This record gives sequence, structure tokens and C-alpha cells, in this order.
Amino acid sequence: MPKGNDELPMAITQSTMDSPELRKQLISLLLPPSTAVTATTTTNSRMDSEEQKEKENDNKLDDLLMARANEIGNLLASTVGKILSERVDKLENRLEAVENELEDARRYSRSFNIRVYGITDSPNETPVQTQVKLEELFVTHLGLNLKHGIEFSHRLPSSIKDKPRPIIVRFYSRLE
Repeated sequence: MPKGNDELPMAITQSTMDSPELRKQLISLLLPPSTAVTATTTTNSRMDSEEQKEKENDNKLDDLLMARANEIGNLLASTVGKILSERVDKLENRLEAVENELEDARRYSRSFNIRVYGITDSPNETPVQTQVKLEELFVTHLGLNLKHGIEFSHRLPSSIKDKPRPIIVRFYSRLE
């Protein structure tokens, strides 16, 4: 049984011993009828020894019940621990699969994008102005025919003051 599960068997044992009804049921399940303590009527002189025997029997019975309750608690804790461990393993595997699918979707989504470096950056340049500069670059300078065109574009932040900020361009189609 994994560490950290010691509280469960003790809680089960304690609740069994604290509940008179559970205690009676456990006694009837665990002890054969021949070991049940029977009440006898005796005289006052024999009463003390009978009471002492009855207390000893009760103590033995309590010890036996505690041992059996501990066994049951350990078995339940072990079973619950195994079930929870299997469930956690399944959920971890499922989470890993979902994370992989998400990364694949992100990678696919980025396949429509390119980064462009070196296009002059004007002060207060709008996204429309950036897109016009890109279309001019692709069509005029590179001779590309953009059938579907640019979906959007924007400049990335840059900490280098002397160089123009790079541009992310997203096309409508990966075939561009």
C-alpha cells in the first residue's frame, strides 16, 4: 500500500469501533456462534470472577475486532488506492494526448504564417500600411501572384531601436 494512505485504514477502524451497530455486525460476521459470550446467573461470591472473565472476554473480543477492522481497513485502502492510481494514470495519458493534439493544431495554424525581416518601419504605422508594404514586396519585388491574399499582418515588438521590427504575415491559404 502506498505511503500516505495510513489515515484511511485508521479512520475505517475507528468508525467501526465507535459504532455499536457496526461492532455487533462485525462480531456476528467474524466470530463463530460457539465463541459468543453467554450470560449466566451466579451467586454473589462467584459474580466477581464471572465479571472478571466477562471483562477479559470483552477485551479479547475488542482486540479481535480491532485486528479484523484493521485488516478490512487496509484492504479497503489498498483497493481504493489501486483504483485511484489507475484512474490518475488514465487521466494523465488522456491529458498528454490532448496536449499533443493542441500542439499539432497550433503548429498547423502557424503553417499559414511567415516572418518577414527588414521592411522599413515608419512611425505610427498602421496594420493597413504594413499590409500594403508586404503586398508590394511579394508582388513587385518577388513576382509572386497572391491568389487569396494576406489574411492579416502585424509587427512584432522589438527591443532593438536601429532595426525595423519584424512582421508576422498570415495568408488565407498555405498554398500561397
